[in-house]
Amino acid sequence: MTDLSNVVEEHFSTKNKSQFTISQDELRSILTDKNVVGTPVTRTLDSADGIRYVREVTLDKPIGTDKFSNFNPTSTMTILTDSHGNLITVCHE
Repeated sequence: MTDLSNVVEEHFSTKNKSQFTISQDELRSILTDKNVVGTPVTRTLDSADGIRYVREVTLDKPIGTDKFSNFNPTSTMTILTDSHGNLITVCHE
């Protein structure tokens, strides 16, 4: 896992984006959990910086609010990594 600064800047702020309602420590704990790390890739995305690997995880409690569902609570997280498993970004649906 890499630095979460971009995730914090975009999804722990008052920006008009989906926002996490869990703590940064809780997010870090979720992202390093062996079950989450071992979640299979569901699809890939091409980017200017290389292929991004998408994993989708549904947790047992709400983790944030989803901009695209009128900021309703969500428990689904989308994790994008590079080919080495380094975190690119994480958001929620």
